[in-house]
Amino acid sequence: MKDRFHLSVVSPDASLFEGEVRWARIPTSAGLIGILPGHAPLLGLLGPGLLTLETTAGQEPRFLIRDGFLEVLRDRVTVLAGHAELATPGAGSDAQALLDAARTREARGDHAINRRLEEQAFQRARLKHLHS
Repeated sequence: MKDRFHLSVVSPDASLFEGEVRWARIPTSAGLIGILPGHAPLLGLLGPGLLTLETTAGQEPRFLIRDGFLEVLRDRVTVLAGHAELATPGAGSDAQALLDAARTREARGDHAINRRLEEQAFQRARLKHLHS
């Protein structure tokens, strides 16, 4: 069994990552999904949140993503995000906490508010990232 797979993270503005990785954790509309080499084929909708991965060199870049699609094939994963940007360590943890709070509201049934809260959480994390 292989110990790596090829991952592409692409947004309308740029190709943010292209390379071999050991694993990836990707936010989907149903929650976080972990991808390891040999994962079953999958098509999914991305959710707002923090995409993390480990490269074969041991680096762990993180990306704030929102909206889009995920495709998992035998040895290739493609993330087509409506918006994606490199995250700073502080921005990611803040963004995830805010997104978790928004998801809690959704579980209670506050659907109309949830989308706006997710958007606000994403924008706060983005501003922190830009000013750090």
